[in-house]
Amino acid sequence: MNEKTHVILTRWAKDFVNSACGRWYEGPAAEAMVKFSEDIDHVQDLEIVDVEFGRDDPHKREFAALDDIPRYGFLKKDYTAFNHFIDIQKGDGLFDDYDGYSYQRGSAGRGQYESIHASLPAYLKPFYGRMKVDEFIHFGLNDEYVHAYGHKWYRDCSPSLQHYSYPGDLKRHASVKAELAARFPLADCLGKKGKGVPYSVFMPVDNMGRYWYGRYLQGPRKRQHLLGAVLHAVQDACVPHHAAGYNGNWHARYELDLDCYAAPAILRPRFRKEVEEKVWLWLHSKSPAPPASLALRDRHLTPSPQWKVEQDITWCALHAYHEYVRTHHRYQKGYRRSGRSMHRLLVLAAAMSILILIKAHSEHRGKRKTRTCKAPKNR
Repeated sequence: MNEKTHVILTRWAKDFVNSACGRWYEGPAAEAMVKFSEDIDHVQDLEIVDVEFGRDDPHKREFAALDDIPRYGFLKKDYTAFNHFIDIQKGDGLFDDYDGYSYQRGSAGRGQYESIHASLPAYLKPFYGRMKVDEFIHFGLNDEYVHAYGHKWYRDCSPSLQHYSYPGDLKRHASVKAELAARFPLADCLGKKGKGVPYSVFMPVDNMGRYWYGRYLQGPRKRQHLLGAVLHAVQDACVPHHAAGYNGNWHARYELDLDCYAAPAILRPRFRKEVEEKVWLWLHSKSPAPPASLALRDRHLTPSPQWKVEQDITWCALHAYHEYVRTHHRYQKGYRRSGRSMHRLLVLAAAMSILILIKAHSEHRGKRKTRTCKAPKNR
């Protein structure tokens, strides 16, 4: 989801809660939350190193070496966005219940249909125009590695990886350091099998939301802005491509169309009515204890305020992946906009954003009880 739609949705959810529940999210902190829902795409918390004829310290200039080059993004896209996917299509994850984006060890290396041809300058089209989008991205990064905690010369340059790592969940790795070593293999300058970015498994977006929600709960009320990152995670999980693990397959075009669709859609009474119905259903859900994990069939479950934030995010992704398969047929026949599908997922993203805000207010430091939220009358 592009920054424009994140801002629109987050502000709309904030205003909804203020009108339905009380003035919980007002003032500079609330505006900072809206801003952070946009800025989390550009925090530069993930470093990728381009290896030049043998690995060396990318943070130090050396006289007798072709220096490796540390980078945080490319062409106005920060690499941290690799942490904003959850690969539902692949099924069970290697490091989490569902893994994040990966080319060789996830879904991105197969099921691609969009060519990079239209995005390339004319002089490159004869050479690379037949490549698919994800293929082209990782062709360019095949001699690069994610600089993770535990690697040599690490300088706290990829803090998101430590923050979003939870090895205790599956207990397959003894520590964060051990898990990151397995997730992010080092690369050689020419690119070799099993090494570098194509074989890396990035952090899933539900881990991102989990981390920032935990940070919010641990801090004073002035940390309200951190919820912007949590809502960003919810909203990205409601994009079909983010839930299926693809940068390509007309992902960029879908999000541009969503930018155009979202602004007028949220002004319609029908949209607000559908969001209200979901929120009140979830708030009053009498579902049993939160599930330990979520399978594809569990999209039919009814979330409740007792669910963990990461479960809420994964549940949204299950619905987005269902749209990817059932509505868009995995984009095997190209791109075709579906307004109905966008509407369903936009309603879901707005309703879950509201549920998270209500939940956050009631759970902060365990000191606040949930106040009764009443559905405002439609005007």
